[in-house]
Amino acid sequence: MGKFIIHELFYSLVMQTKDIPMAFVEAFEAHENESTITEALEADGCVCVHGLRTEVRRVLNKICEQLNDQFDEDEIKYRSCDYNHADTEVGYAYNGDDFDLSTAEQAAIKAYDRSAA
Repeated sequence: MGKFIIHELFYSLVMQTKDIPMAFVEAFEAHENESTITEALEADGCVCVHGLRTEVRRVLNKICEQLNDQFDEDEIKYRSCDYNHADTEVGYAYNGDDFDLSTAEQAAIKAYDRSAA
């Protein structure tokens, strides 16, 4: 229980700073297990998926649609976008309660760059 409290305290402190919470954004390849990506999105509020453009969009759209089905029809909590990185297509999904578009994009690009290094 102590570890959970410390994690939550650290997470809230990171979210309150101007730094983007990079430690909590994971980068996945588009062919990886969708359940794993979904769990990371729900837990961390943002995920990065990279690979072929059509696969990245398909995976992220499917995940966001499934998660948003839990809410009222007019409520969209999870969103996805993509970024044409020099190396590959970098897509990202995020929880609008935790991230805004700009922060999610920056976090996803840095997560991809970190994973590609």
